[in-house]
Amino acid sequence: MPYTFDASTNTIYVCPSRGIKVIDIYTKHMQDARKTNPCKSVEWTKGQLVMGDGAKDKYYDVYIAKEPSSPGGHYAILLKVVKKYNDGAFEEVFGLGCECRGWISDLTVKITN
Repeated sequence: MPYTFDASTNTIYVCPSRGIKVIDIYTKHMQDARKTNPCKSVEWTKGQLVMGDGAKDKYYDVYIAKEPSSPGGHYAILLKVVKKYNDGAFEEVFGLGCECRGWISDLTVKITN
């Protein structure tokens, strides 16, 4: 399984050998095109994204929500940025460039198993 979600601690643990599938939901490009974030009405909870980087785990503060309408009873997890981390793994998950180029405060992605 690419990730596990611990609802009791609101933490997502990413399997370092499998990674995660990430889908852009709302990016700087979309904001610049004056599109509205489709997740504005989602109820967000502060949590953590934990990713392995070699022998060291990295912890990132994020907002987490379950996707409200997923087919077949399965759901995806929505992630929204809390703050910038000038870190390659964080930037890759959120589709950011070096030193968080493309950062917006509403940056939102969806991860799936």
